[in-house]
Amino acid sequence: MSITSFILGIISLVGLPFLKGGAILAALLAIIFGIKGRRSEEKRSYANIGLTLGVITIAIIIIGLVVGLIAFQNVIRILE
Repeated sequence: MSITSFILGIISLVGLPFLKGGAILAALLAIIFGIKGRRSEEKRSYANIGLTLGVITIAIIIIGLVVGLIAFQNVIRILE
């Protein structure tokens, strides 16, 4: 579980510009596997890194959506 979380976290962050929906899925799976992987004593650091990368990816997506919506509203105001 820990290494799976680590790999999915890397895929979600690196693949964000290319995968779009796949990056969201990979980030969510990295978070889920990271939480489950933290229970084991060995390889806990992989689980923590995967969990962190998944959260960072979700945060980047949310920030991008908010900035995009604000920019879209400003364009609509300009065009009115």
